[in-house]
Amino acid sequence: MAKKPITKRKISAKSTKSKAKKPPYYITQSLMKSVLDLRENKECGLVFKAKFLENKWDLFHASDAQSVGTWFEYELTGAMPKNGKIPQPKRTQKGELTSDYKKIQPHIEHFKRTQAYYQFEIVEIGTDWIIDDLKGTIDLLCLAKIDIVIDGVKIVKAGQKFILDLKTTGLLDDKWNDYGWELNNLGNKVKLITQPIHYKYIAKKKYGEDMPFLFFLFSTSNPHDFRIINFEVDEQAYLEHITFINTTKAWMAYYLKNGFEPKPSPAKCEKCPLKVGCKFFAAVPKIETFHYGGTI
Repeated sequence: MAKKPITKRKISAKSTKSKAKKPPYYITQSLMKSVLDLRENKECGLVFKAKFLENKWDLFHASDAQSVGTWFEYELTGAMPKNGKIPQPKRTQKGELTSDYKKIQPHIEHFKRTQAYYQFEIVEIGTDWIIDDLKGTIDLLCLAKIDIVIDGVKIVKAGQKFILDLKTTGLLDDKWNDYGWELNNLGNKVKLITQPIHYKYIAKKKYGEDMPFLFFLFSTSNPHDFRIINFEVDEQAYLEHITFINTTKAWMAYYLKNGFEPKPSPAKCEKCPLKVGCKFFAAVPKIETFHYGGTI
């Protein structure tokens, strides 16, 4: 049975879609980051095409860490994953939750306690925000009942809506990993900061205001470690994001005209759901050449 969302208000599950003709693809934060990977030869063009143009997401299975996060969000809010299937946790032969799920389970109560402390309610879950060809899927849209104040500064006003994004991670203090949340180096983590900037930019176009964005981070290794980041964006960052959007569109136009180049490797191909019948499947690695010219 699906869990009831933690809210006293009716949840809106409707997408805010434009009446204009649907574009061949939407500029999402995921697509923007994947185009970067295409340009840096980190992503196979065939995989990109299957996901973003052919909508074959159901072929690509989530990692163990992603599965834990999906189950956590479902237990917390009732949010369903893209495949529409109720997330099932892994269990031992005795029927108990495995250790990864046990560690994340206490965070459900941590969220409830935090919600009660800051006094906000959830008004939307998993809503698609679409403005022209831009799209963002919001984890939670919340409404503050009281002012939310940090060190004497009001970050959310009573009666104001804000975006809340849930993240489960084992990298809360990691400085160098692309997905590490150490604050001093967070500004360099494109794979993390593109999402809040994109969602805030869409909210700005949709509502005409700079809507607050809060990350709620829950440790997958420590059941008592959870944190909140208020993500603020200045005007220069928005301008840079617009450039990022336009660059993404330009590269998409290039790939649509010239094709999506496959990037096979034994490690990636072995796990790829497209490998059966793929003429680019790599069973052995391609020989790479490194030339060292000396220093004298």
